[in-house]
Amino acid sequence: MFKNNEEDMETIKTEGDIETIIGASVRVEGDLIGQNNMKIFGQVAGKVQTKGDIFIEESANIEADVEATNVTISGTVEGSVKAIERLKVEKSGKISGDIAAKILSIATGASFSGQCNMINGDQPQSPTTTSKPKEKPTPESTTPPKQG
Repeated sequence: MFKNNEEDMETIKTEGDIETIIGASVRVEGDLIGQNNMKIFGQVAGKVQTKGDIFIEESANIEADVEATNVTISGTVEGSVKAIERLKVEKSGKISGDIAAKILSIATGASFSGQCNMINGDQPQSPTTTSKPKEKPTPESTTPPKQG
């Protein structure tokens, strides 16, 4: 299923210890919840969540909400994405859904359709949280007081 060559092994080493790998021929329906790093080549429908990092590879097709410390997307995600620290969308990456991250990087050629919220270090927000639009000042509030 996987090629065992030095280039693949170096990629995995630079991404830290990968505990969970979803192969290109695998489809997961339901919640995929873990504590460590995940690498997804296949399909997931449901929810993907880990306290570690998630790497969504170019062959991956995710129809799920995704949440992790760091998220790297090279494949397709239909759903919200929350990265507690860093969200990186590679040039082949496609996101259709809201995103939230402390640090955001979207490469030229990547596709993103949705709302974006930047996470403040003190107050994390969910991808579906939006700030209320500022109200326009009323004429009474912009009129200077009369002097006389």
